[in-house]
Amino acid sequence: MNKLFSHVVVVIAAVLSLTSCLSDNDDSNTTYYTDTAISSFSLGTLNITYHTTAKDGVTDSTYTSTFSASSYAFDIDQQNGTIANADSLPVGTDAAHCLATINTVNSGTVLLVLKSKAGADSLAYYSSSDSIDFSSPVRLRVYNMQGTAHRDYVVTVNVHKQEKNQFAWQEGSFDISSLVQHEDSIIGKTKKYRYGIIDGKLMRSPIAGGTWTEEKLDEDASLLPTEDVSFIAAPMTTDTTLYNIFLIGNRDGKTVRWSKVEDDNDASQVWTYYDDDEYERKNLPYLANMKAVLYGDSIIATGGNFSAVYTSPDWGLTWSKSSLYALPLAFGRTAGTFEMAVDKNNYLYIKRDGASTGWYGRLSQLGWSNEQRVFTRAKALLRIKE
Repeated sequence: MNKLFSHVVVVIAAVLSLTSCLSDNDDSNTTYYTDTAISSFSLGTLNITYHTTAKDGVTDSTYTSTFSASSYAFDIDQQNGTIANADSLPVGTDAAHCLATINTVNSGTVLLVLKSKAGADSLAYYSSSDSIDFSSPVRLRVYNMQGTAHRDYVVTVNVHKQEKNQFAWQEGSFDISSLVQHEDSIIGKTKKYRYGIIDGKLMRSPIAGGTWTEEKLDEDASLLPTEDVSFIAAPMTTDTTLYNIFLIGNRDGKTVRWSKVEDDNDASQVWTYYDDDEYERKNLPYLANMKAVLYGDSIIATGGNFSAVYTSPDWGLTWSKSSLYALPLAFGRTAGTFEMAVDKNNYLYIKRDGASTGWYGRLSQLGWSNEQRVFTRAKALLRIKE
């Protein structure tokens, strides 16, 4: 960025001069385009600072390394002239010293629009070997081959300000009842159906109401839960018209688990009972007053004296104690009834019955926004400024 120019005239003059020279050779074979646009944008190898904690859990240290940012896609909104990465770069990335690769349509010339301390604009040639400070948004300008028109883009390089997989409980007052299923006989719902355990049978009826029909089980209905029932349902990622359903609860001092894929086009789908495997060392222990919810990509369960919170990454097949979601001592370590729920903003709530306050928190990445990543290319080259 050594060559700064105060006026666009220099750029235009250079282009026109080149045009004149070319015309002396064989101008009839040269095509000059009047439109242009940035067609791709990527970053190269960047510096990153890591913060680590020693084994004593107290001593902090930092070290610097590098990583390739080429896999982080930058989305170009041609309509609004913006360029940004929806998947933010890791915490600690040095965005102030970046090498960028910028490609254009029809051999357009890219310049950086810089601001002086007085607020005046100046231009600098872009070079893939010059470092650019993207710690704040940067304006780029691309000129057509003739230097007669241009268009501007604002580039924003997003960097995470929070580490992934961070969670902290906070105490507060809130009404959890609106997030919890309270209808008689109904244990849970999907988009199409409501489910209930009625007279010892697992039943289903249309979501709007109607006749209850008995569900097919691969084991006897005597293995259905009779207390502390949690029903978890979520659309499948491969086909959102289908639902993964998980049923967990207690019966006769034992945890019981069932699952099913809700698929109206497959009559062979039945509820599958999870047998206890004597060799399986990751079973969920019996927890009095147990509650379970789907949170992020895992199922979370707790109960008993609340000394442990368990997570399952595979829809209830295997379970592990979670230090990440461990309840604070202030929640108490005596058994009792409670409610646990997740809201639309991905906050996890837990509250003892009758308590004036409860605890809530959100996993860091579940609070990150999903930016628009698909843009219309139509008219991308028509909005350049003459």
